[in-house]
Amino acid sequence: MTSEEPWYALERLRTLFGLSAFERDLLVLCAGQSLESRFAVGCASAQGDPRGTWPTFGLALTILDDPHWSAVSAGGPLRYWHLVDLEQGNLLHAPLHLDERILAFLLGVPAVDERLAALVRPIPAEPAPPDADAWAGAGADSPQQAVVRAGARHWARAAAPREPLLLIGRHRSVRQAAFVGICQRSGLAPYILDANDIPAAPAEREHLARLWTREAALTGAALCVPTEDCGSVRHVSAWLEATQAPVAVEVRPGTTAEQLDGLRRDVLRRQLHPPPQARRVQAELRPQAQRPDLQPPGRAVPSVLRGRS
Repeated sequence: MTSEEPWYALERLRTLFGLSAFERDLLVLCAGQSLESRFAVGCASAQGDPRGTWPTFGLALTILDDPHWSAVSAGGPLRYWHLVDLEQGNLLHAPLHLDERILAFLLGVPAVDERLAALVRPIPAEPAPPDADAWAGAGADSPQQAVVRAGARHWARAAAPREPLLLIGRHRSVRQAAFVGICQRSGLAPYILDANDIPAAPAEREHLARLWTREAALTGAALCVPTEDCGSVRHVSAWLEATQAPVAVEVRPGTTAEQLDGLRRDVLRRQLHPPPQARRVQAELRPQAQRPDLQPPGRAVPSVLRGRS
């Protein structure tokens, strides 16, 4: 069985969101109704109502194996993670629909939840600014790569809820280069959400946290949250507490974002070295500069040119 087959995707959903066998089968029932007309006929027949062509919790509890009431609750994974949508009405008899994003996942169709599309965007694979490129090109033993390793180890920890990673530095391009480097080492797709786009209203903020946590699990993604232009980070802190996914917060020193809790890592711009051609010219000129006959009368060769401190 390949990763493109719906049954593989269904088992992935079961693992990611801790679904029971009954909850998994309920997803199959909803997916079938979305894709096959015979499911609609079967639902109507099972409910004894020609108009009842939609799955319901009541129907699932009646016809599926190993039913349990916790699957119906708002705190159960089906409703908490918005895997299914429940229409208005009686809890047991209101129509159930498979969430559009979950249907796309089962079918192997690349997608991003449309409720996130206006706020969250992928970081494109394009040439980085010179200072970011210098940072990313640092050697394996450099402080920059130590930040990448520390960030990847932090995200690899299974503890939840996850503590955010605070990338502290003066240059935004360098902070973002650090984030992308950590994503590459962790095998995660890099996305970005501006702190100012996080809702201040608690209900909307909680909804966004759940949607992104779900999307991060489905996509294998991490999120970067720039805070440089954010006047207050109170709503950012509350959103981070509700989000159970890898998140890095960009922090400029001296801003209110330094008050956030998280694993703190200083992201410094690498000191640039002369290009190879310039180093070769310097090496060729150094012996010439050390020749006594080329020195001005009465002046010794500067120690720095003789390679001494």
